This record gives sequence, structure tokens and C-alpha cells, in this order.
Amino acid sequence: MPIIITRGNTFYGPTPYPDILVAKSFVLLSQKSLAYIHGNGDHCRNHVYVIDIAEAFDVIMNRGNVGSVYNVGPDQEKTNLQVVRDCVRASGPQDLINPNANITFVKDREVNGHQYGIDSSKLNKLGWTQKVSWERISHVTFIHRAKAFIRMSAVFVVIFLVRIQLA
Repeated sequence: MPIIITRGNTFYGPTPYPDILVAKSFVLLSQKSLAYIHGNGDHCRNHVYVIDIAEAFDVIMNRGNVGSVYNVGPDQEKTNLQVVRDCVRASGPQDLINPNANITFVKDREVNGHQYGIDSSKLNKLGWTQKVSWERISHVTFIHRAKAFIRMSAVFVVIFLVRIQLA
């Protein structure tokens, strides 16, 4: 059976799984709640936008070698604290004196890996490069998550009002 293995790190986009750091931070911030960090926030991750992931898969399927393993990720890593601070910045006004004013630190998870750095040079040799930078897309992701939250809230309000009228 022809198999090619891909390994990635943290993917994000406009409709991510709601429990990942980026999505959860944006949802909490859009609700005017504090975003949270496990531990002190120094865990490092590579963040890749979903369009770049799709393009990486296309490159691998068309140019990759059967039996090979390809890592998918950008060259730069960000700490979880940097990511959440970027989410805070993208969400609007923030405390310029205290960059952690909208962040709370909670007990770290026991299985939380400190660093998941990956080397994508093998994939880069096939012609793939990250096109969408974290800095470029984090604000767009926040706006999308906030609008989705507002839409869901409106639906729940309508359902609630209909139930009251029917009672």
C-alpha cells in the first residue's frame, strides 16, 4: 500500500476546533472574558494557517515520494504567551502598561509538551513555503470568530424568546 506520512503542529483558521488555544482565546476575548494560559506560557508551537496546510498536502501528493515522511510547519515558533498576546491585540483595545491584563495563568496540564518544533526543510525542497503569516491572519481569524459567536448568540436569544412566548 503506498503511504506518505505528514506531521504538523498547530493549524488554525476561520472555523477551528473550539478547544484549541487560538479559537478558545478569541471566543473568550469576544465575550469580554480573560483568555488563559496553561503554566507560564513558554510552551512553543509552530502555527500554520489551514490554506497553507492544504497547499502542503497538494505539494506532497503531487511531488512527494511514497514511503516518505514530511513535516508541515513554518520556520518560526511562537510561545503560547506570544500567541495569546497577539489574540488580545487583534481583539481590540488592551492595557498598554500590562500586556497580561486580559490573560489569566492556570495550572499547567501534566501532559503538555514544552516544545513541538518541526523541520519542514524536506517539504520546502519540494517547493512548499508558508504563504500566510501568523501576523497577517490573526486579526481576520478574530473577526470571524467574533461574528460567529454573535450569530450563535442571536440564534439562542431567538430560540429563548420563542419558548417564552409559547409558554
